[in-house]
Amino acid sequence: MTTKAYEELDLFEQGMVEHLVDRYRYGHDDALRLLDEYAPVLEQLEKHYNCEDYAERLHEARANGLTPERWMARIRELERPAARSAADAKKPRGKARGSMLQ
Repeated sequence: MTTKAYEELDLFEQGMVEHLVDRYRYGHDDALRLLDEYAPVLEQLEKHYNCEDYAERLHEARANGLTPERWMARIRELERPAARSAADAKKPRGKARGSMLQ
């Protein structure tokens, strides 16, 4: 797998690289590799927060030994109950006893 060049990143990703370099003192190439390594996680999380927040999350994940694989496994774990609840909400309900609408 080839790491994207800085110029190939979107502005959000460039902001994460800049924050990793400026705030956490990553080398430019190290910051690019970190984004590449955690790309599946970033795709799953989408872009609900600012790039600085995501840079901080990536830094903390790396510092705490949270691999992208473990992070993705946890996301999938949390999605299962949510998917089950959504499916249950779509199930038709029986008619209420004594309902005038029967």
